[in-house]
Amino acid sequence: MGSTPGVWVLLHATCETLGTIACALDAAGIRPRQIRSFAGQPVPEGVGDAAGPVVMGGPMGFYECRAAPSHHRGGSLRAMGGAGGA
Repeated sequence: MGSTPGVWVLLHATCETLGTIACALDAAGIRPRQIRSFAGQPVPEGVGDAAGPVVMGGPMGFYECRAAPSHHRGGSLRAMGGAGGA
């Protein structure tokens, strides 16, 4: 068998966890690769060898984006949506 598939998980706040998504990923044999944008970790330009992105919402609404610039750090996430990062 090949290597365990993974997904990028973008976290926006220190209090944020994978929650129940962790159980679903584990049951499917999918390894989460966490990106802590609130801590300044860079967002990849594309999905690379990962199956895709999981974007956690954080404790605030999108309308509060000016108060939480880490929600938009690494705008390259839009490139992660397509196959092969396209």
